Amino acid sequence: MNTRATFLMLSGLFFLRSHAQEQVKIDTTKAVSLQEVQITSVRGSEKLTHIPTSVTLVNAKQLQILSRTTSNISQLLEATVAGLGPSTGTYSNFGQYLRGRGMLIMLDGIPQSTPIRDGGVDMKTVNANDLRAVEVIKGATSLYGVGGSGGFVNYITKEAVVDRKFAGNTQIWGTANLAETDAAFGGGVYQSLSGTAGRWEYYLSGSYEKTGNMYDAKGTPLLPTYSLANTDTYSALAKIGYQIADKQKLKLRYNYYRSAQKSNFAAADRVLTVFNGDGDYELIPGFGVAGEIPGVPPGAVVHNAQFTYALDSIFRRSTTFQTDAFYQNVDNIFFYAKNFQGGGQSRVKSEKYGVRPNFNSRIALNDRNHFSLTYGLDVLRDKTSQPLVDGRLWMPEITLMNWAPYAQAKWVYDENWIVKIGGRYDAMQLQLHDYQTLPYSAQANDVFSESIAVQGGRLSFSNAALNLGIRYNKHAEFTPYASYAQGFALPDVGVVFRNAQVKDIQEINVKPVATDNFEFGFVSTFPHVRFEAVGYYSKSKYGTSVSFNEQSNRFELVQSPQSIFGADVTLDVDFYDGKLQAGATYSFLEGLTHTATNPYVWKYIGGQMINPPKTTAYVHVAATRALDLDVQAVFIGDRQRFAPIQHAETNMWSYRHTEVPVKGYTLVNLQASYQLNSRAGISLAINNLFNAYYMPAKSQWMAFVSNQSPAGEGVNARITLNYQF
Repeated sequence: MNTRATFLMLSGLFFLRSHAQEQVKIDTTKAVSLQEVQITSVRGSEKLTHIPTSVTLVNAKQLQILSRTTSNISQLLEATVAGLGPSTGTYSNFGQYLRGRGMLIMLDGIPQSTPIRDGGVDMKTVNANDLRAVEVIKGATSLYGVGGSGGFVNYITKEAVVDRKFAGNTQIWGTANLAETDAAFGGGVYQSLSGTAGRWEYYLSGSYEKTGNMYDAKGTPLLPTYSLANTDTYSALAKIGYQIADKQKLKLRYNYYRSAQKSNFAAADRVLTVFNGDGDYELIPGFGVAGEIPGVPPGAVVHNAQFTYALDSIFRRSTTFQTDAFYQNVDNIFFYAKNFQGGGQSRVKSEKYGVRPNFNSRIALNDRNHFSLTYGLDVLRDKTSQPLVDGRLWMPEITLMNWAPYAQAKWVYDENWIVKIGGRYDAMQLQLHDYQTLPYSAQANDVFSESIAVQGGRLSFSNAALNLGIRYNKHAEFTPYASYAQGFALPDVGVVFRNAQVKDIQEINVKPVATDNFEFGFVSTFPHVRFEAVGYYSKSKYGTSVSFNEQSNRFELVQSPQSIFGADVTLDVDFYDGKLQAGATYSFLEGLTHTATNPYVWKYIGGQMINPPKTTAYVHVAATRALDLDVQAVFIGDRQRFAPIQHAETNMWSYRHTEVPVKGYTLVNLQASYQLNSRAGISLAINNLFNAYYMPAKSQWMAFVSNQSPAGEGVNARITLNYQF
């Protein structure tokens, strides 16, 4: 009997046992009133119903269900967050934008993104088992600054249990590709310990996971570039808290995350053939072939440390104060590439320090009216470079200093009207020393750019941003909200400086990206039903995109006016006291741009920023007192907005960078979890249940680049044993 048959037989026995036994009743999560839901990513804690923008909260129960299917956080969020782009199916989240704009990724409020040089790998810096919630607030806000034009995503880690001195959770899991089983097995282990003793509290965890070979639906090895196959991943989290007094608390947190890929395959590039001017084409994905990849294992090493001090009820008990100091160190090593002379691997090295004092003051006018003010200061120092592993310098070391005072006021009138207004001022300075650009072949065709000596110096930027919003909560059947917010972000200045074609950085025309964001939506809540619809529009004078310049053989950052618009719809239903839950989301997004010199000729924005339509659906059934069944589906639609171009010298046709059409696909995941007793449970997840052969959206629109277009993984499974004590 082959391994695939054995795996499926064991799965069948698991299901038979699930239906045959009667075990103790498990604690199922019931629907929570919207009035009770608190959002903590707003520099404090605030009711969801007091936020006049669109918010997605992925709670602990959802994370528990989804993390049994995959360890890839970007895939978990793809299935739950309307407006978020499709997962790439790889370690990279490049192009997985929020509403067509960049998003700020945070871990307990610590920025994980590297705005100076966006490596596109900032979504994977923590183990999903350590998260108690993920809060996604869409659209810009004055509370956070650089990098959040599309919104921000905050990973919130678990806290210590408060009623026990010692508790823990043990998880052991195994994974397997079922389309092809040759060396396709993997597994992992996770352990957490937590408790509270007197004034002390602690939460400690560690995990290790190793993945095997991964194959597409036809049994072909996946392209190793950015692949999650053959990867060792380690994580650790430590949180120590001390209650100094009733109203004072200290907390220390440290997070470590490391991944390293040791592939069993070399890379075979994709093949893209465009047949004619009508756009008929064939795209064969890249794949793995027998061989070895030169260089060191690609992956990431991330350190996050944070010290927090909180003081409650000061200034006549009207104000709370919290300040934190944080440190982050990131080393992202990318894949081996022939784009450099003699080949090479680049790495993004970033080191951040920050201090953020924050105050929340509240004045109660009477029982139904109150005013509150959130205000503080952000100070950040970010030092980032992109050398090659062998020591050659591709992007010079750039130091960013950023300080930003902010304030946001909220007025609650008659407990129904919520009015917010806020502002933020960012002052930034970039500094870099003299450097020499590195010869680079964008298409890996041995045509290298010339090396240029560039004089360094300092560049300064500043921006004042405003946001305001209003929400009316009187009628649950129709709760409208509207907001206007200005966003602020740096373009990917690392790309600009490493591709410099001038001899002095003062000659480089880099402009920050300021955006105006408009949003209108409503929430309708009925017995057992919640429905939300929101439309949005975003414009920027200096929007950024990447294009390929054939004359200079370079990828270049282009800044031009952009208009982006879209809509998100979310539906959730709940019956039989939560025993039957179902829901769906739909997201539509489109964007237009024009050159600065010709405002009358608009064209569509490429796939890097504009995602194809996305629909998600889920069904949760508590089949028995011990057995839960979950089905999740993701439907990615088509996006075909561009015509190919013909090259005069060869008469051949091709698509421009990020303009290759996207053909839609559907993925369905099935999961069953069974509670063996009050402490232990087991789950089985089958991902890509129908073994669909597909290419993720990014693999398609990115196909102009020859080495970043893998197929998606075929049918695969994950078995997890969970034990609580």
